[in-house]
Order: sequence, then C-alpha cells, then structure tokens
Amino acid sequence: MDKKIVTEVKGIVCCRGRILVLKRSEFETAGANEWEFPGGRIKFGESPENALEREVYEETGLNVKVKKITHASSFIISETENIIVIFYLCTSNHDMVSLSTEHGDYMWVRPERLVESVSEHLRNDVALDYEHIMRFIKCEFN
Repeated sequence: MDKKIVTEVKGIVCCRGRILVLKRSEFETAGANEWEFPGGRIKFGESPENALEREVYEETGLNVKVKKITHASSFIISETENIIVIFYLCTSNHDMVSLSTEHGDYMWVRPERLVESVSEHLRNDVALDYEHIMRFIKCEFN
C-alpha cells in the first residue's frame, strides 16, 4: 500500500474588511456541506502562489493577490494519504463571486465571526491564527 503526502493551498481571501468562506457542495465525496476557504491541490511544477491564484479563480471567479503565508497544517485523511495545507492571506478588489460546482454557497464574513463561520475541523487553525488575520485586515483595509 503506497502512502502519499499531498500539498494543498487555501486562501483567506479578504475584501472590504470581510473574509470569504465557501460551502462545499452536498454532492462532494469529501467534506460535503462544510464551510472552508477556497483553494486546492498544487499541480506538479506549479508554485504554491500560482496554484492558489488558479484555484481561487476556478472556484470563485475572483482574481486575488497572494500576500503572505499565515500557517501550515497537516491532516491524515486516510490510511494512505496525508495532506499538508498551507494557508495564505490574500486580497481581492471585488466581492462578486461566481461559484464552481464544487461549492453550493458562499458568504463574506466579518473577522469577529470567522471562527464560528468555518467548519469544526478548521476552527482550531483559525483560532490559533486569528490575531495575525486581524492585524492583516486592519493594515490592508483601515
């Protein structure tokens, strides 16, 4: 049984002082109906930043500026697969979202509601990085 490590990127996309969260489609095999940040797997030969720009655009129609890494986490999702997720702070100049079929809904949330707005498996990561996210938003949008 081959074991593999996969790297993903996720964007904490900020626009006008709010943060974008997406609800996975009810038809998704993994994480159906869970609230998450846009992003996905890095393709071979792709930089993490380019992968994030591509994934956010594919999932939301938004062009983002990738600013900086907030943190990384590791999740074992099966006996053979471990995912490392790199979270980045990003900005968007507009908030008109056009969802892909991977997601069924979205919302722009105020930072003070962010922890409660994501699915439970992300809450610890968001809570640990909350002050960093708040400083970024204050610097970018105030």
